Amino acid sequence: MPVAPFASTADARDHALSSPAPPPRDPLFTPTHIRRAGEPLFRFDPGWLFLIAGMVTLALTVLIPAQHDLDIALWQRERAASIERHRQERIDHYAAYLKALDRNDDTVVMSLAAVQLNKSPVSVVPLPGHVTQDPTGVSASIFPHLEPAAPTLPGKPIVTARSSILARWTINDHTRLWMLAGGVLCVLIGLLPGARSPALRPASAA
Repeated sequence: MPVAPFASTADARDHALSSPAPPPRDPLFTPTHIRRAGEPLFRFDPGWLFLIAGMVTLALTVLIPAQHDLDIALWQRERAASIERHRQERIDHYAAYLKALDRNDDTVVMSLAAVQLNKSPVSVVPLPGHVTQDPTGVSASIFPHLEPAAPTLPGKPIVTARSSILARWTINDHTRLWMLAGGVLCVLIGLLPGARSPALRPASAA
């Protein structure tokens, strides 16, 4: 059986040294932490402008309507408190008049006799030349005299033409949706990765 010839070790070494080296293979992943030649050390990303603008727009679109709702709630509370004070003052007037009737206060009795019965005490003499008012034109009711003054209600906080454009746009239900959509779009644009120029490779020798 013939035996295949084997090359000597020296011939194999000479053949390996004489053959050209294979070209270097491109790496599967390019390291991003290595700064390319000619690239600046610090680079400003314009995406931050969109991100900041979008976040500010979303924050204002949420906070301004919330502050307006808080102002409306405070106005309703102040209005209810003013009405409650007016009713409490009215109750106090009626309670004081009732207590005066219970203890037969002379002032109250004389006023009731003058208004309800058109009478006055015998010891009371009208002033000379004083013209008495026609009793038929005077109301005999005592309740208008017991009523307190009308309450002063606070003004309702409303958005007018003098308000800022931002306040009008964020409080309006229709334009607020557009501002929310614009803020979200700016945030998405700001989160997109920045474009990088491809690395230049040296031309391989022919």
